[in-house]
Amino acid sequence: MNSRSILSRMGIPRAYQHCTFEAFKLPAAADISGLVEQIKAAAEAQKWIILASPTTGIGKTHLACAALARAWWVNRQKGEASYRFHSVRRLGLDLDMAGVGLSEVLDKVLTDEDFGGTLHSVLFDELGREPERARQKMECIIDECHQKNVQLIATSNLSSADFRELYDPPIIRRIDDNGLIIDCNWTYKQGATK
Repeated sequence: MNSRSILSRMGIPRAYQHCTFEAFKLPAAADISGLVEQIKAAAEAQKWIILASPTTGIGKTHLACAALARAWWVNRQKGEASYRFHSVRRLGLDLDMAGVGLSEVLDKVLTDEDFGGTLHSVLFDELGREPERARQKMECIIDECHQKNVQLIATSNLSSADFRELYDPPIIRRIDDNGLIIDCNWTYKQGATK
């Protein structure tokens, strides 16, 4: 199985299948190479990673996809191959559907459809964008990641302060206990590419 088909199987959109730490072009306005290395080390150590910033287009999803791919790469020899990318915007529709129970949501989000087992790592793109009435289910998903030892990688279009206010304190404690929330407060210089 080639790397493209593995990334497709993870659900990583085609536009992000090229994303690696090595391919990440650092912003011209700031030296964040130390931060990129911190994210890479956290991915390899199976730590939770939340990349937060209200600024769009700065490479949060690139780095998150690189972290998911790195987690897979580190664990591939162990046979732990269950990794999944979820867009919270699309997932929010399922979370918000009337009549969809929590157990159905947990199965859909944290189970590998091909092998039937629990995922090893999950990436949520745009965490915090779920409809307010679906937030409780998302908090249950985050808690279930903790209970089942599933690595959580996420991007958020909220500042880290707003992110911490959005979710209940026990959920934030779960995140803090398992990893880190990183403020992505850099910008790209006009004409720079990711």
